[in-house]
Amino acid sequence: MEENNRKAHTGLRAVACGMVFLHHWGFMGFQITQEFYVGVSIFFTLSAYLLCRSYWPKFKAIEADNHVRYGRFLKHYFLRRFLRLWPVFLLLLGFGWAQGGNFAWQHLFFMQGPIKQQMPQVWSVGVECVFYCFLPLYFWILKRYNYPVLVILNLLFMAAAWWVLCPEKSMDKSILWAVYSYFGRAPEFLIGMGAALYVESLERYRFERFEYWLVFLFALIVLYLSYCNEGSYGAYTSVGFGVHGLLLPCCVAAFLVACESSKSLLNNLLSSTLFQFFGRISYSLFLLHYGFLAMLLFNMLEQNILLFCVSAFALSALAHFALESFVAWVVATVFKIRRSR
Repeated sequence: MEENNRKAHTGLRAVACGMVFLHHWGFMGFQITQEFYVGVSIFFTLSAYLLCRSYWPKFKAIEADNHVRYGRFLKHYFLRRFLRLWPVFLLLLGFGWAQGGNFAWQHLFFMQGPIKQQMPQVWSVGVECVFYCFLPLYFWILKRYNYPVLVILNLLFMAAAWWVLCPEKSMDKSILWAVYSYFGRAPEFLIGMGAALYVESLERYRFERFEYWLVFLFALIVLYLSYCNEGSYGAYTSVGFGVHGLLLPCCVAAFLVACESSKSLLNNLLSSTLFQFFGRISYSLFLLHYGFLAMLLFNMLEQNILLFCVSAFALSALAHFALESFVAWVVATVFKIRRSR
C-alpha cells in the first residue's frame, strides 16, 4: 500500500469521527445530522479492512505446525490491540471516577449497563473488541477454508445468537438488539475483510476517480436514512437497517479499495496534514466528545460550544500524543514489537 493511500485511510477516520461528533451534538439544527451515526459504520468497516490488510499476510505465511510462530503472532496482535484501546480509555475512566462519575468494573471491558449513562458511545468500542477477539479465528477459517465459508459460519452464528440472546423476537426489538451488538454488526466487519482480501488477491490494480461516485452514493444512503427516520433513526426501520448494515459498508469498502491506488484530489485532501492530525486523535476525541466527561467540560466552560470544541480537540490531542503514543512506545520497546496497526 502506498504511503499516501495509507494516509487517506487515516484521514477517513477523521471524517468518521467528525460525523459522530455532529450526530451527538446536532449543530445548526439540521435533521440529517441525526443520521451521522453512520460514522460508526465507517469505523467498523475501516478497522476490519486495515487489520486484514496488515495481519492476514503475516498469518497466512505461518506454517501450519509452527505453534511458536502462532503464539508470537497472537502475543503481538493482542498487545497492539490493547495499546490501541485501553491507555486513553483508562485515563478518562479514572478521571471520571475521581470527579464523581458512577463507574464500575464492567467499564474496563466496554460493557454496557451502567456505563451507558456515563459514556454511552463506548458500546461501539465493545463491539470492536469482540471483533478483535474473533479475528485470529477468522484468519484460521480463511487459511483452512475460504471467505464464503467464513461468511456462512458467521450468518449461522448470528442467527443462533439472535435466537438465544435477543430478549424479544419482534422486528423492532430485534433491530434494536442487532444495532448495538456485534452479532448484528458483524456484516460490516466481514465486508471490510472481504474488500481487503480482494485487494490482496490482485497483482495490479488501478482505480482512478471511482471514489467520487462512491461519495455520491454514500450521501444518497444518508439522505435515504434521513427519509426513513420515523422519530428515531433511519437504521431502526426494517429497510433502513438493511441499507445501513449492508449497502453502506459495501460503499465504504469500495471507497477503501479505490483509495489504494487513486491520486485524486479527494485522496490528497484526506492525506493532508489537517486530516492526518484529526485522524490520529480520532479515538481520543471519540471517547471525550460525549457523555459524563463531555458534559462536565461543557458546563465548566459555561456551555460555550466553540470553547468546548477547541478544548475537546486540545485534550484529545494531548491524550493521544502524551499518553497513547508514549505508552505504545514503552511497551513496543519492552516487548520488541513493531508499532503499527
